[in-house]
Amino acid sequence: MATGILPAYPDAPRHTGEILAAIDSLAEQLVNRAARSAENADLAGESGSVVYRSIQQRFGRIAARTRRDLTELRTHRHDWNASDYCNVCGADGRA
Repeated sequence: MATGILPAYPDAPRHTGEILAAIDSLAEQLVNRAARSAENADLAGESGSVVYRSIQQRFGRIAARTRRDLTELRTHRHDWNASDYCNVCGADGRA
């Protein structure tokens, strides 16, 4: 489970719109980089389709892990520490 996500990244986006925009941007970057990598593989006499398949497999594992972590965060009970922050999600108990 993703533990203490927000305290580890104090500049992380805090609003859903920012997070969704970041996901869209990263997905576009991933596709563009995959296309360049596959093109380089083709030019080197290797199979570009292997590049795509490898990226798809890794992305599938990352997506599954992210879904699992988000489900756990959505359904967790806060575990407040002495500073009134949740040890699981980093929520501020004084907010």
